[in-house]
Amino acid sequence: MALCGIYKIQSAKKPERIYIGSSIDINRRWKRHLNDLKRQKHNSKKLQWHYRKYGLSDLQFSVISSCDKNDLVKMEQYFIDSYNPYFNNCKIVGSMLGYKWSDYSKKKLSETNKGNQHNLGNKLSDKTKKKISNALKGHFVSEESRRKMGLRRQGKAPWNKGTSGLVTAWNKKPVSQFSKDGIYIRDFESMHHVQNELGIYYANIWKCIKGKRKSAGGFLWEISSISDKKVA
Repeated sequence: MALCGIYKIQSAKKPERIYIGSSIDINRRWKRHLNDLKRQKHNSKKLQWHYRKYGLSDLQFSVISSCDKNDLVKMEQYFIDSYNPYFNNCKIVGSMLGYKWSDYSKKKLSETNKGNQHNLGNKLSDKTKKKISNALKGHFVSEESRRKMGLRRQGKAPWNKGTSGLVTAWNKKPVSQFSKDGIYIRDFESMHHVQNELGIYYANIWKCIKGKRKSAGGFLWEISSISDKKVA
């Protein structure tokens, strides 16, 4: 049975260096951390640098507290406030404050959250929608940037070459939205629904899922395994 709660990653040589996280399946989340560290793709640059210098043996993983999934956010915030963890990018749970949004920050996390039904069907509040909308403002590509991208693509095969029919099939599948810290946000019925609601181009979401780009619209995306239920 999956263990839901708050966990800690702590350095043995530098015990003041801590990472605080939460998950509805702590064992799965730890495996994700290990996979990202070994691939040199962890979203916490401080933790990745520490791993490179001291190795995996220096990192101690432990469960701080188990709790109900509905209490995850407030429990994680309590422990973040208590520890002021060195390795965490953001000190406010569910917020991107303090995180630098760029195309070079983080590649898509491993698709290990398939089947996650946390908050499935819950609609975002108007306040949350406004925050997401504000975060996406200003994300545009200048004509000069478009020209440079066009020059770089000359002679290269289109990203969707040979995928006729495949893209359409993927567009019809439900997708899950995550922050760049791997925090689950919500589910959508399809990539087109994301594009219509958030203005994020569906092809970029598909490329993010396939690992061909690091993020789409400032978020990470996964194909949800839930296909028989209508989501947001």
